[in-house]
Amino acid sequence: MEKSVSVRILGKDYSLRVKESQVDFTLEVASNLDTRMRAFQAAHPKAHELTTAVITALSVTEELYQLKQHADETDSRITRELFAMDTLLAKALGEEVSSKIQLDLEPQEV
Repeated sequence: MEKSVSVRILGKDYSLRVKESQVDFTLEVASNLDTRMRAFQAAHPKAHELTTAVITALSVTEELYQLKQHADETDSRITRELFAMDTLLAKALGEEVSSKIQLDLEPQEV
């Protein structure tokens, strides 16, 4: 079920429709965005609101990409380690090495 939520960013109210289970998360995200935009404005008081929004969006997107890259690298490392453990276990048990674990070492696009 959806619910209407009002958030305030840079002194402007925005009404959003979100899943009822996402209300608190949406409020937290909006608060974080407002804080980041206000920090940019404080550092660049002559910047227009659109510039503030775009630069903040670029910063948030850069952070998202870095986190995604880190997650992809971690996933690849874990997959390699699982494959190595599977191989060692199969050898210890005298079984053929299976190809149950598929290696996907290419990072996924966001």
